[in-house]
Amino acid sequence: MRPHRIIIVSYILAIIIGTLLLLLPWSTVKGRIELIDALFTATSAICVTGLVVVDTGSYFTPFGQFIILLLIQIGGLGIMTFSTAFFLFMGRRISFKERVIIQETFTGYPRKDLIGLVKSIILFTFSIEFSGFLLLYLSWWKVFGMRKALWLSAFHAVSAFCNAGFSIFPNSLENFRDNYFVNIVIASLIIIGGIGFLVLHEIKDKVIMQKINEPLSLHTKITLFITGLLIVVGTFLILFIEDKHILNGMTFREKLLCSFFQSVTARTAGFNTLPISKLTNAALFVLMCLMFIGASPGSTGGGIKTTTAGVLLFLIRAHLKGIRDVFAFNRTVSQEGVVKALTVFLASFLMINLVFPIVMIVEGGGNENFVRILFECFSAFGTVGLSTGITPGLTWAGKSLIIFLMYIGRIGPLTIVLASGVRDSRRRYRFSEEKVMVG
Repeated sequence: MRPHRIIIVSYILAIIIGTLLLLLPWSTVKGRIELIDALFTATSAICVTGLVVVDTGSYFTPFGQFIILLLIQIGGLGIMTFSTAFFLFMGRRISFKERVIIQETFTGYPRKDLIGLVKSIILFTFSIEFSGFLLLYLSWWKVFGMRKALWLSAFHAVSAFCNAGFSIFPNSLENFRDNYFVNIVIASLIIIGGIGFLVLHEIKDKVIMQKINEPLSLHTKITLFITGLLIVVGTFLILFIEDKHILNGMTFREKLLCSFFQSVTARTAGFNTLPISKLTNAALFVLMCLMFIGASPGSTGGGIKTTTAGVLLFLIRAHLKGIRDVFAFNRTVSQEGVVKALTVFLASFLMINLVFPIVMIVEGGGNENFVRILFECFSAFGTVGLSTGITPGLTWAGKSLIIFLMYIGRIGPLTIVLASGVRDSRRRYRFSEEKVMVG
């Protein structure tokens, strides 16, 4: 198998295994769950989406919740990374093909210290999740008691870092809307998990290892720039749009906190402190744009990725200025990188636009459900998990289509990039060039 086919098959196998585990009698409180609901939940967990058809906290037993958490952890790290780390722990050498998959997933180019990178990924993941767990526990143990707070803190720390958005609380984090500490901790976990392990690796070298003279890569610079830009722009757009609506009656600090948190979580995390169903269509559109862009390459999140959006932004700037080369931060972006960015963007946009009308047809959606179903499709493809509340009421066919979107959203853009770089199919000749009117 080629590397991208291994990724496709591994996620399918993980979803099947997760579905079978959730179908076990001791996974649910009632002892049974519909096959489509188990498949939906397993896909949502392994694809770190967070869309749910049943309430996670009340429908699943502690065992079932643990299975969901395990699927989130495996899906967040990446199945191949998780298995590679296991093989390394057992003392087995990883194959060349496994090296290629990890390399393409987290770095995009060959690295001599690939094994060191994998070890750093595992260390980063569990260190940050444990730190988040401790901080959340400090806030929740007095409210829920020591025993319950342990599980709540662990579940939400992993779910936040993996950008999964699963919550044991029935209304996500709406009850903690004005809790600055919980909001900042969850948002920090989401941002750290969403900027990518390669960026974290470079920041570690810069700050901890004090390699001051080594410049940050162009990838890291674009990732940090676009991430910060999206958070700031998203915050103020939500604040401006909803100021006289759902945010009305709150203090300015509460408005800013809610807008900030929703801007952060819309980029593949899926938690919410505001009831999504009550947002205006304008705010929903802003969230859809953020969900479509998503997190960064080599991270726990989905979407077309911040670097893809960044390259397209710099491409537009270059064309407006009449410059042939696409450049950013005094570096020229390779032509291959520009083509891949355009490919990922167009393929992702077309995928949503192909599935969305079918969901509308099978759900019998009228004009009143147009935005809600479109929002659901963007949320599924971006592996976000935000919903206006229509997920549990979807038909068997509608749930199947959303499952497909969640799966494609998790492996789609990555697989497109891998597939486009598998073969070097350069011809020994070129056709004659001719201009086409564009625009």
